Amino acid sequence: MQSIALSHAAAPGRALSWLQIAKEPATPANDAKLLDLMRGAEARRLFRLAQLEVNWDEQAGALWTFMRPRGRPSYNPDFLEDFHAWQRGISAMFADRPDDLRYLLLGSRTAGVFSLGGDLHHFVNKIQARDRQGLVDYGESCVRILHRNMNTLDLPMITIGLAQGDALGGGFESLLSFNVIIAERNAKFGFPETMFGLFPGMGAYSLVARRVGAAFAEEMMLTGRIYSAEEMKDIGLVHMVVDPGQGIEAARDVNAALGRTDERNEERGS
Repeated sequence: MQSIALSHAAAPGRALSWLQIAKEPATPANDAKLLDLMRGAEARRLFRLAQLEVNWDEQAGALWTFMRPRGRPSYNPDFLEDFHAWQRGISAMFADRPDDLRYLLLGSRTAGVFSLGGDLHHFVNKIQARDRQGLVDYGESCVRILHRNMNTLDLPMITIGLAQGDALGGGFESLLSFNVIIAERNAKFGFPETMFGLFPGMGAYSLVARRVGAAFAEEMMLTGRIYSAEEMKDIGLVHMVVDPGQGIEAARDVNAALGRTDERNEERGS
C-alpha cells in the first residue's frame, strides 16, 4: 500500500501508511484526518476508473458518466467493482457540498448498446465450478449498486439514464433505477432471460410494477418480448424518445430545463 506524506509533530514530512495511521490513538482529530484522507482518495479515483469514463461539468452541476466495459457490454465482476468505486467517489467528492451536484447522467460508449446486463460467461464459469456463493455474491453486488442509485446516493440530485442503444435484462433493470430515462429511437428494451433459462431477479418486477403496474411487469418478465423505445414511452417506462445521435443533446436540454425550473422555484420562495 502506498504511503501518504503528512506533517507530523514528532517528525515533519514523515510518510505514514494507512496501517500506521490506523494504529495512532483513536482521538477525534485522528479520526477526522483518516476520514478526510479516505474521502480524498475515493474522490480522486472517481476519474481514473478503468471501465467508466467520468467528467464533471461544474457550470451545469452535472456529472457525466459513460460505460466502456471490457469485452462484451455486460456487467463483468471488475465492472461492478468500478461501479462501487464510482458511487463511493461521488459520495466522497460531494460530501461537504451536496448541492453542487444537481444531475448524475449515465450512458454508454458501446455503439448500439446501453447494457446487455449480467455477465453470462461469469455465470457459466460459476455454475460449472458449482460455486453457488460466487453467484450469490455477484447478485448481491448488483442489487447494492442498483439500490443506492435508486436512492440517489442520499444526495439531493436528479439521476438521468441515457439509452443510446439496447438495454436488455440487467441492463434495463439498471436503467430503470434512474429518475429520468432518455432513449434514442433505435434502442430496444426487455427482459429476455426466460429465453435461456434464467430469471430477471435484480429488481425487474419491483422497478416495472412501481411505474406501470404489476400486470405489465409480469407480461414483460414471462414473455421475454423485446420492445421499441416508442412502446416503452407509450407504456410509461421511458420519459423521452429522440432521434439517433441526439441523446446527449437531449440530456443537456433536460438539465437546462430542470435548472430553469429550480431557479423559478427559488425566486418564488425568496
